[in-house]
Formats: sequence, C-alpha cells, structure tokens
Amino acid sequence: MSFDFLAKMTNLRFLQFYDGWDDYGSKVPVPTGFESLSDKLRYLHWEGFCLESLPLNFCAEQLVELYMPFSKLKKLWDGVQV
Repeated sequence: MSFDFLAKMTNLRFLQFYDGWDDYGSKVPVPTGFESLSDKLRYLHWEGFCLESLPLNFCAEQLVELYMPFSKLKKLWDGVQV
C-alpha cells in the first residue's frame, strides 16, 4: 500500500483511519509515504497503528489531537518537538 499521494496534500489538516486490521485479522502495515504527512496536520486518528513510534520526521508543531487507540506506540518521537 502506498501513500505517496500524501506528499502532494500539503494542506492536509485531518487524517483518520478507523481500523488497523485487515479482513483476515492481521495488522495492516504502515504504508510507504506515511513519512510525508503535512506539517499542517492538526488531527490524527489511527486505530491499531502498528509501529512503536512515529516516523523520525513527523512534525507535530500544529497537532492538536493525536488519538491512536489499540496501537503499539511506546514513544511518540525522539528528541524535542515544539
């Protein structure tokens, strides 16, 4: 699965994934291109996010709400985020 189109959505503000599981009960992998999320993202909802941390270049500067139930997140990111 490719999310390369996200790199073109420079004004993306809201992103919501309701289900991290496929029809066979397996986790849906984080797609390539996920690292290209808009710096203007304000709301991210992802049920069942399968990584233990967000991508290194994830920008949370304008993020207001991060909702990731049933995820494997252990830490959000390395270093300091504004």
